[in-house]
Amino acid sequence: MAVMPVHVVILSIFFRLERPEWKSFTGVALTLVGLAILTLASGQATGATDTTLRGILFVVVAELGYAINTTFLRPYMKRYPPLQVTGLAMATSVILYMLVFFKDLRVLVLTEIHPVVWLTTAYSGLVAFLLANILWNLSVKHIGSTKVSVYGNLPPVIVLFLSAILFHDVLNNLQMLGALIILSGVILVQFRKSTPIKEPLAGISAMPE
Repeated sequence: MAVMPVHVVILSIFFRLERPEWKSFTGVALTLVGLAILTLASGQATGATDTTLRGILFVVVAELGYAINTTFLRPYMKRYPPLQVTGLAMATSVILYMLVFFKDLRVLVLTEIHPVVWLTTAYSGLVAFLLANILWNLSVKHIGSTKVSVYGNLPPVIVLFLSAILFHDVLNNLQMLGALIILSGVILVQFRKSTPIKEPLAGISAMPE
């Protein structure tokens, strides 16, 4: 997800949705540098360096899809309630998921699933997906796609500090440096004044009235 802000900026410029300032480019670049340092430092600490082409491809496709969603979401949010937009998007996702994984779902025995798994699933569905997406969509509506997208590079920093607080993990100098650079980039982008060029996709009806 590291390059999602880059794709959002490119899409915004290409479709003339926003006019990014130098602070936006600098802030996004800082988050990428910080993530690279953080990844290098975490890899050295855990010894995890193996990657696969398929895994990289999945991540790239996923973040590109999220970048497109973040970029073109704003006109929908101005016309419809965030819960309605989020619900429609999630319902579409559920239908596609069931079509793709129908064979696996058919042999699933619900009574054999541990209660902890049900609780984890409920948390993921209600908090990590529903609530998080509603808040994300609201943020896009109020502050714009570029400012919101850069927050996508913040979770590694949050995880890093939570692991230090909850599990007493010791952070090395590279991890601290990477986290500070990411935070600096996020803050710098927020200082940018949003300058939309025109109403996104003006004249094109997003949904039938």
